[in-house]
Amino acid sequence: MRPTRALVDLEAIGHNMRAFCRLAGGAKVMAIVKADAYGHGAVPVARAALKNGAAFLGVAIPEEAFELRDARITSPILILGSRCEDVAQELAALNISQTVFDIETLAVLETAARAAGRRAKIHLKVETGMNRLGILPGKALEEWLDALQACPHIELEGMFTHFADADGAQEDYTLTQAQRMAQAVAQVRARGFAPIVHACNTAGILRFAQFDYDMVRAGIGLYGYPPVEPPEGTVFKPALTWRSEVAFIHDLHAGERISYNGIYTAKTPRRVATLPVGYADGYNRLLSNTGFVLIGGQRAPVIGRVCMDQCMVDVTDIPSVKVGDEAVLLGQQGAQRLNAEEMAQLCGTISYEILCNIGKRVPRVYYGE
Repeated sequence: MRPTRALVDLEAIGHNMRAFCRLAGGAKVMAIVKADAYGHGAVPVARAALKNGAAFLGVAIPEEAFELRDARITSPILILGSRCEDVAQELAALNISQTVFDIETLAVLETAARAAGRRAKIHLKVETGMNRLGILPGKALEEWLDALQACPHIELEGMFTHFADADGAQEDYTLTQAQRMAQAVAQVRARGFAPIVHACNTAGILRFAQFDYDMVRAGIGLYGYPPVEPPEGTVFKPALTWRSEVAFIHDLHAGERISYNGIYTAKTPRRVATLPVGYADGYNRLLSNTGFVLIGGQRAPVIGRVCMDQCMVDVTDIPSVKVGDEAVLLGQQGAQRLNAEEMAQLCGTISYEILCNIGKRVPRVYYGE
């Protein structure tokens, strides 16, 4: 196996899911496993989440749902965002729920469900302030409900919105979104429907428990990176450790440059270790001259430009280092830890992107089931 690999602790996934189930009280929990479970591996993570209390799985596109069904996962699955008209009949046959955010899609789904001999399950996306996808409360929603009532082969299984600023400094925007969602829920229920209602993402679960409704959606927190401080006594465990190893060690003389464009010049003699991991693996090029890895329980700074397949680190202060030694890109080694949030800050992004960008050519190794 390639020395550069990602180790995924499924017990950490289980621990985090159990924490969400406690926080949600009586509400169901949907485990968000889109984007290959944020780079952790959709099928193993889905199984671990379901084993530890998840009632639903959330994905972004039909292909992600099909992967779960191909793995014989039979739990409810919701496609959160994509238009699915071209595979609507297959989705109905496989009992996969899909998000609907316009009137036109209803007619297509009605035809597909009738052909499949099944009722198509849908979740209505309500626009409350994200301004991305959704039906507005009020007149637009009434018109949508009129159209739905003319579709006997469609089941309104759920309805939801997405909080745009639940992790923000102020609560006002989320409270406004919640008011709009309450209006939409009242409209839908007044027409005789009783869908599963959900609104809270990870930050919403942690900050706005009053809006848990019937179900909550556990996303980034499932992987150990809550975007806001959890309640006292709740701990989330990062599930992924990214490791490589030292492939080569050499000495750099004072005045010598390293890697592309010579953005690093040694001011004094340095000892340099080369690691077989680069931006093609998802190790961001923005970590050039800014990032760190852990070797021998110490931080070793990345020096020079991160290459497609390799990067170089300064091990001058780690005299015991040798070829074959473990290098931790994300995770813990000894008393030191590097996490996705720290790496994200160095790259000017968020932990979600760091995790999702770990490439397919980095083998995933699972343990702790």
